[in-house]
Amino acid sequence: MSWQLDQTDREITIEEKVTGAPPEAIWPGGMMGAGGPRTYNLDGSEVTGEMGRGKFACKASWSGDGKALELTSKTTFQG
Repeated sequence: MSWQLDQTDREITIEEKVTGAPPEAIWPGGMMGAGGPRTYNLDGSEVTGEMGRGKFACKASWSGDGKALELTSKTTFQG
């Protein structure tokens, strides 16, 4: 698994790429990632969307001491 990170002054985008895994091991937003890029707004606003049978929400926030950026991603699935 590899991650490609891109950052602008407004957002961070993370894309997971999985090689060598069987197709059934790869699912959006899961442990094996590969669900397409996740974008986090650096202003703290939430990014939401839908993918297949699921919905996702991504949010970035600074830690209490302002030294670390915390990225949170939540995915819900139906089925």
